[in-house]
Amino acid sequence: MKTLQMENYQLLYSFNFSGPHLPTVLLIHGMMTDSRQWSLMLGSLSAHANILVYDAYGHGRTGLTDEPLTMGKMVSEAHALIDYLGVDRIHLAGCGMGSNLCYELAKRYPDRVASMTLMSSLFFIQEGFLSERLGFLSKLIDVDRDLIIDKWAEDSFSRLTEKKVALFRNGLQTIPTRIVKEQIAELMRIYNPADFHFIDELGSITIPTLILHGSDDTIVPAQLAAIFSICIPNSLWQIIPEAAQQIPLDQPEAAARLLLKFISGEKGPIHSFPIYQELTDKYLQILKSGLAQSKSDGHLLRINVLRDIVVLWNHEPIEGKWNQRGAKELLLYLILHQGTASREELISTFLLDLPAERARNNLRVRINHLNQIFHSFHEPDVHEVLLIGESTLALNAEIESDIGDYLARLKAFPELNLPLKKQASSFVDLLREYDPANFSTFRSDWIFSLTDEIETNLANVLEILIPKLKAEKSFGLAREVLQSARSIEPYDGFCDEQLAEMHYSGMF
Repeated sequence: MKTLQMENYQLLYSFNFSGPHLPTVLLIHGMMTDSRQWSLMLGSLSAHANILVYDAYGHGRTGLTDEPLTMGKMVSEAHALIDYLGVDRIHLAGCGMGSNLCYELAKRYPDRVASMTLMSSLFFIQEGFLSERLGFLSKLIDVDRDLIIDKWAEDSFSRLTEKKVALFRNGLQTIPTRIVKEQIAELMRIYNPADFHFIDELGSITIPTLILHGSDDTIVPAQLAAIFSICIPNSLWQIIPEAAQQIPLDQPEAAARLLLKFISGEKGPIHSFPIYQELTDKYLQILKSGLAQSKSDGHLLRINVLRDIVVLWNHEPIEGKWNQRGAKELLLYLILHQGTASREELISTFLLDLPAERARNNLRVRINHLNQIFHSFHEPDVHEVLLIGESTLALNAEIESDIGDYLARLKAFPELNLPLKKQASSFVDLLREYDPANFSTFRSDWIFSLTDEIETNLANVLEILIPKLKAEKSFGLAREVLQSARSIEPYDGFCDEQLAEMHYSGMF
């Protein structure tokens, strides 16, 4: 590959120039990959077009600086490359986030863009499953990159082959963690439907556009391709059979054939009869109304343990043998640790007293049991909740727990600027919600360290609150607090000692 000197880094590109009369196509790779995403298509394209590929900032062999990756930076470097090569008008083709970059380039430099081919495009990131999934990826990249590769590859291809997975793995392995996180953050920031109204935004594009989408894409529904195409006035769309999100690797020949046919054909506005236009306008009005009222599909996994132990998926109980093989303990630990934990961490938490080999086998049994509970649930999405890697476990969902909520309230309590009487009543509520007997069915020393943490924090608040109540002569409230706090008092007899002192002092 050749190099283009950018500001404080070098951009790597390859330009296969086959003739001055042939169209020039810039292929823009997607998120968590590099220019190798196009490698299986190049042979079919190069005889019929001048093909330009490059590694974006922080990807592949292109360098990076301390400056964060932004959409503006990606647009600027692509535009600089086109200028450097002296291409007046260029056909753009992108896959995944590469499609978004094509759109941004076309929006900013419409006179330079002859056409766009958008593969697996994503202009609608509604709060819910997809935004949660991207957020989860951003978090997991810090913990277990191999697990991300395995899971993302499984979802990205219609049929996995060693060659495809190797290209995908090699591309992702070279990308620094912060670049992956910054890409995800930019995608979610720009295409959040609260700020990006895709019906109107795409409707302003007049550049001829071809939208390609894989029939087996599980990340973005293929129906969205049709909706995006309806929004863009001068566009065509095509579903590619036996392709998922990675169209250039899943169906390279079909993608190349459709791309070449499109860029070599007539690019005038597509004629539509008045009745068709009327139906399209009505459909877009209905779509706008539906989007305004839509609620996101939930992917919420929650465990409640402060009273009855129950595990919920979107508020529906997941039945199972939660009291067996450490299932509830393992799930609660994962949820309280942001949904991820290494096997070593889990062994040191739950199985430290066992020899290493027995501990690994025991953990494997616990993981399989938890996974089986999820697979027994009727919702298919739950079957994919527990991601099991060689070294890491992760939960692929939005996660909550009542004890997590309780701990957050307790830790925030000293910082709340509430009137003293409100503090006292809120503290009594916290005391009444907590009952150590609710943890009697848990089989782990870790849970006892958790209850110790709760009781220590409660006792600290108690020791701060009682003197304040006395100073304000709120003796009735002080008595109510002390009578509710015997199970967490800093030392045995503290509450009775304080009550007796107030009684003999004539405070009540």
